[in-house]
Amino acid sequence: MTTYAWPSTRAFVPQQADLWLQNTDIVERSVLGGGQQTSGQPGAHWQMAMMFPEDKSVNRQLLLGFLRKLNGKEHRVSLWDMRKFGVADAQGVPAGTITTTGVAVKTTVAQFGISVVFKGCGAGATLLAGDMFSINGQLIENCELATANGSGEMTVLIPSRLRAQALADAPVTLIKPTALFVLSDVFHAPRSSAMYEPFTIEFEEVFA
Repeated sequence: MTTYAWPSTRAFVPQQADLWLQNTDIVERSVLGGGQQTSGQPGAHWQMAMMFPEDKSVNRQLLLGFLRKLNGKEHRVSLWDMRKFGVADAQGVPAGTITTTGVAVKTTVAQFGISVVFKGCGAGATLLAGDMFSINGQLIENCELATANGSGEMTVLIPSRLRAQALADAPVTLIKPTALFVLSDVFHAPRSSAMYEPFTIEFEEVFA
């Protein structure tokens, strides 16, 4: 098993990229009264879809060659939130004013924890709703405005829960954070006599 980086050349720039979190909910419904009991569970994972336009250049062959190299679900690819950061030369930094390097977990958080305290954020710095970060390789989207105190410490909610324990001083990645993905299904790139038609690739996050 090999982990590949997603290339940044023109052939690999999608026309549209969507990223969404697939939750692992439990729903119990009464067959008599119709009432429901719901609960959230650990194990939420990201899914991504990339849409590529029609293409008659060698670029499509480069893209298809890379996808075939993944050999179905055997190999992994490291992906980020292309909705916000694009593919090529985008810096991939949060919209908030948080320091982008040197931020770390302040105190150890147990597995399945729903909040974490950052340190080294900068006094009064912010992490906006929608800003992305990662801890221990887990890609997380911030759900609400978080503001650091005068010591540069900030509490951030993680409704989807930490998949693994986050030790004190564990680094927080804020510059183009990534997660590991595999192809979620067989891809098909139709071609007419003149060019390749538009097609979509879907990926699903894996935890190792």
